[in-house]
Amino acid sequence: EYYLKFVQAKLTREILENKTETEEDLTIQHREKIRQSYNFALENVGFSISSTKIWKDYIQFLSNIKAESQYEAGQRMTALRRTYQKAIGVPIHGVEELWREYQEFENQLGKSTADKLIKENKQRHDEAVTIYKERKSRWAGIQSDVLPDHFKGSEKEKVQLSKWRALIEYEVSNPERVAQADLKTRVRFAYTRALASLRFYPEIWYEFGSYELAGNDIVSAETIFDNALEALPKCLLLNFAACDIYEARGNVEKAKSVFDKLLKNAALDKDENAMNRLALVYIQYQKFLRRVDGVAAARAIFKSARMHSKISSRVYVAAATMEHLVNKNTEIARRIFELGMKQFASEAWFVLEYIKFVKMVNSDNEIFTLFERALKSLKGNEAMPIWEQYKEFCNQVVGQGGDVLLLEKVEARMAEAYPDHPGLRGLLSVAHRYESYGLSPDTVDDLGFYRRNQTNILKSKPTLMAQTFATLVDPEGKMDTSVAEAAPTDFPNLPEFLHNFVSKLPTNYRGPVKQVTEVINRIRMLQLPPRPSTRDLPTSSKKRSLGTMKGSTTDIYTRRQKQRL
Repeated sequence: EYYLKFVQAKLTREILENKTETEEDLTIQHREKIRQSYNFALENVGFSISSTKIWKDYIQFLSNIKAESQYEAGQRMTALRRTYQKAIGVPIHGVEELWREYQEFENQLGKSTADKLIKENKQRHDEAVTIYKERKSRWAGIQSDVLPDHFKGSEKEKVQLSKWRALIEYEVSNPERVAQADLKTRVRFAYTRALASLRFYPEIWYEFGSYELAGNDIVSAETIFDNALEALPKCLLLNFAACDIYEARGNVEKAKSVFDKLLKNAALDKDENAMNRLALVYIQYQKFLRRVDGVAAARAIFKSARMHSKISSRVYVAAATMEHLVNKNTEIARRIFELGMKQFASEAWFVLEYIKFVKMVNSDNEIFTLFERALKSLKGNEAMPIWEQYKEFCNQVVGQGGDVLLLEKVEARMAEAYPDHPGLRGLLSVAHRYESYGLSPDTVDDLGFYRRNQTNILKSKPTLMAQTFATLVDPEGKMDTSVAEAAPTDFPNLPEFLHNFVSKLPTNYRGPVKQVTEVINRIRMLQLPPRPSTRDLPTSSKKRSLGTMKGSTTDIYTRRQKQRL
């Protein structure tokens, strides 16, 4: 009701400012002012389902005007008729009551004229009643008078959001088939009323702004996003989206000011996610500046980020990746990673990203050095993903003509670092070497080995080879699942965004996991016996076969056809 109350308040103020002691004291100028105020109200909210009181008040105001002459009486009658005829075609509460009042008004003026005018307006009124009933059903359950609050996650809040969206969607569909200008006024009003209750819901602001953009009203869209950022100054999604809107329409300076405010707000945050939030803002700002101002500006914001005490390794990786892939400057990318190593050498994620970069630039010697540096800084479970990558890299080197002793040494060092690890001893420790492009040893003896070591395979889930073993096919369905243990939920080599997903997976599954691709490949490779020809059959069989082809009584197809007939 926010916007409606605003208009009603404006109307009341205008009336009080122009109304004197009695109706008789109203001058023509005063009456005209009040009439303009009512017209303003009806133009802006007269289509609202709750605008009935304004319509009735205006009709009452017109009825109370005293006519000093026949001319003035005619003007009053014309104004009343025009207002009634507008009101009975608007889908509002009490529209049927207004219709009865209009009929009574016309009948008092003259029966013959009344019948004609009532008949002319009947269809438009009936259409309004139909739309009113549909609109009323859309409004059912909507709490438009609640104060806005941030989303708490309750089902009630979700229902309210859904109902508001359904109402807005209905208004956008233009049920009254009004002109585009009038439709835009109605849709804007619907969004404004929704935001009075859903002020802290970024999706409604974004959808409102997108509606204006779809109508090519850039000024209105930017105004909406300005208001949105005032309501939700710390909402990163909305701020980033607004910056894209400003940038795409050439308002680069406004986008820069938004990013500057975000950096200021993020730097003041003290919660546990403050560092990641600040990193994300810096990364998005750097990408934005690279697009609009070039390389130097992007590097400058990265330099500013490095000075911050709460800087994250993500900012370094983003900057280095931009230098390598966008600016095509591998040397600066390497320098950024080296700067990061001074601060984040004990962070496995950063080291793995550095390793990934070095692999991309095909510098094998540098990779070996980097692995050794990382393993000096990381110990225990934190070093496990580094060891896995090291072992896998050595395996690739051996596969490309390298010395197998190199791989053996790394495997031995890894086993020494994790003496209690069940997957780093014996044949199980080297099985990963013999997997290629989804293929693994799968003879009866191989599968027997996998089944016997299933417990150790599952225990060694963090290793790359164990992840492959866990999906081996058990073609006979005889795998002993009684010894299988629940897979652990701690996967240090997973990206952060997958940790939450993995934590929600069931951990008590004890059966084998089928590799669908392998099953399909086995079926495709299955050698079926050739179909025998009639030349290979005995003489008696040939006769039976020929008899069948001629439609003899032994032909099952012929017998079925006869049964149908």
